[in-house]
Amino acid sequence: MEPRVRGFEYGRPTDEEAEEEDKNTPEMQKIKRKMLTEAFGSQRSRLRAARYERGIIKEDDLADMKGMENLFKDAAENESLLTTEQALAQANSVVARNVPPFDLNAKTPQAAYPLSKIITSEEWESMDVTELQAAAKYTSSEVQALRDEKVYPEFILNRLKRLRVEGDKEGSERRAHILNYIQHLLAFNNAGHSMIRKAADPWGSGGSVDLTEALGIPGPIVTKFLSIFTSKGSGAGPQGGAKRNKEHVELTISYVLILGLMADDYQADPFDLASELKMTVSELRPHYEQLGCKFEAVKGESRKMEGANPNSAQGKWKVTLPIPLSFPKIRNAPKQRGGGR
Repeated sequence: MEPRVRGFEYGRPTDEEAEEEDKNTPEMQKIKRKMLTEAFGSQRSRLRAARYERGIIKEDDLADMKGMENLFKDAAENESLLTTEQALAQANSVVARNVPPFDLNAKTPQAAYPLSKIITSEEWESMDVTELQAAAKYTSSEVQALRDEKVYPEFILNRLKRLRVEGDKEGSERRAHILNYIQHLLAFNNAGHSMIRKAADPWGSGGSVDLTEALGIPGPIVTKFLSIFTSKGSGAGPQGGAKRNKEHVELTISYVLILGLMADDYQADPFDLASELKMTVSELRPHYEQLGCKFEAVKGESRKMEGANPNSAQGKWKVTLPIPLSFPKIRNAPKQRGGGR
């Protein structure tokens, strides 16, 4: 055992030792670092220290319920409290998708974009598909006559055979309505801005063009298109007519693509619709990806069997809709390497 002298206090630090120990506490070290940064630090280091200070939760802040409320209020208003990953996750959770109505919990591609949410019952009933169904029985020369007269878009003419599947009357009826709706979407999308602006729209702005008559689109569908693919202009008369911006055009394209995917049983060649939309397949790809679609390259042998032109984009890609539905995430821009000033 260690010998000790009676009357002498062991284990208790002297005043000098206690003072020195106080100076070495974590809190005192932080204060010292802060003072050094404020006095000699660069602008960047001072800003970084300030952000760090704002991110610290003080014990006193948690003393009562009011303090808790203020803390969360400050956190909501102060973006610096979020890490980059947290900010991106938050942004992805609330981002508004410029796509048709969807269901993230869907177990099948058919349920991912419910057809009943895209084409309303009123729109469905307003479509007359008898001529389209009759065209499905035409000979190749009769179909060519329709092509020469531009009665239907090429996308639809290439899919007439899908309307005469034996023993699938309900499926053929469904596909006929989908193709007819695509026809109306393409007609609306290809209409000039002047025609859309002068449309007799649902806002009663005095438009003079009847799109039902001009484009052959049923009234309920025209009303729907003008309500979701356009916005009301400011002013009276023609100035207050329907107007389309980039987001409206992109939403129209999204409707065309997802319905085209339905018509092709969720395995589509994007070439036909790219041609109808006057775009390249490469330009159309981001629109498919915004819908949660996946591009797959078609192997050369498969393209040869289908008779595709090896120098064309036709038959080069296959588009599918993986389940569960997943959308592109907002990502942080990659950091630049090297360089310097």
